[in-house]
Amino acid sequence: MNTITTHYIDGSFVESHGREVMDIIKPTNGKVIARVTMADEEDTRRAIAAAKTAFAGFGRSTKDELTKILRRLHEAASAHLDDLTRVLVEALHEADLPKGLLNVVTGRGNVVGAELVRNPHVAKISFTGSLSVGETIMRDGAKTLKRVTMELGGKSPTILLDDAVLDKAIPSALVMAFMNSGQACAAGTRLLVPKSRFDQVKRAIVDAMASFPAGDPADPKTAVGPMVSQKQYEQVQSYIRKGIEEGAEVLVGGEGHPEGFEVGYFVQPTVFVNVKNDMTIAQEEIFGPVLSIISYDSEDEAIQIANDSQYGLHAAVLGTDLQRARRVASQIRAGRVVINNMTDDPQAPWGGFKYSGIGREYGRYGIEAFLEIRAILE
Repeated sequence: MNTITTHYIDGSFVESHGREVMDIIKPTNGKVIARVTMADEEDTRRAIAAAKTAFAGFGRSTKDELTKILRRLHEAASAHLDDLTRVLVEALHEADLPKGLLNVVTGRGNVVGAELVRNPHVAKISFTGSLSVGETIMRDGAKTLKRVTMELGGKSPTILLDDAVLDKAIPSALVMAFMNSGQACAAGTRLLVPKSRFDQVKRAIVDAMASFPAGDPADPKTAVGPMVSQKQYEQVQSYIRKGIEEGAEVLVGGEGHPEGFEVGYFVQPTVFVNVKNDMTIAQEEIFGPVLSIISYDSEDEAIQIANDSQYGLHAAVLGTDLQRARRVASQIRAGRVVINNMTDDPQAPWGGFKYSGIGREYGRYGIEAFLEIRAILE
């Protein structure tokens, strides 16, 4: 069993000052595969001090020096692709970065994260996670005027227009709903369909679900793997029960484990129909493979339903008339809207409207989020 007792601070692997030990559990079978000694506030303060010292010199680095560092990082990471357990930290170490430039401490958010947020020597917090934690970071970070970039939750709508070709649109919608086993902030977990094609959509989904089996991620045929933890498995189950209690109809899936995967944190990929947008399963982020199908009468109503959410991270529009699809996409209040596919572009900004976060990642906007503007006048 792999046991990790160190953190990477000031260019070296150092023994943890924190003493709490956490079991690392394999989600496919619930067995302990590693143990990690968790960092405490003292470990975190050491890492912050190392970073502060390193920044004094690194802040004057040239473009050429920064390029060389990135290339060394790429070469070191590429050499560790077959061993992902500690690939990040070992790659950083072998890349021979300036000491303290990058520190890695493994710990709980309410310990390590809390120290980062309240420490006056930390100028910037970049966080990806839940809305509740994001609110805590905003509140506690305000005491030291922290700059923040936060990518929080989502309840992303996929609008299927009435001219969509279902044998293409439905598989695309399911890919967006079940990506990363539904454990993705961008997952398209609300599928909005025209009432005139509701029955067709239902049949198409039932037929297409055969291509989205649950199973071990090591099997290339698997489309939906296990939840990350027992806690997350139980949370997803509670939402499925809530959907049933509130009157939604299970079209596919339901409570419990998929057949043949009774051990581990596997969830049946589940599709609800006859969902109203004010139901819990249509408003709250489930973070699991649960899709809600909501019908609409008109294009305007589809846009209204799509925007009727506290979140605004991601959305999709599926249809054959691209001019119309673009018009609909431009009216959705989301940081990114894709048309007819789950496309990505690392140069395009990524981030959310409303409660889905603050700021942007990727491309020029993502870099600028980590810069402070200085004007020198003569």
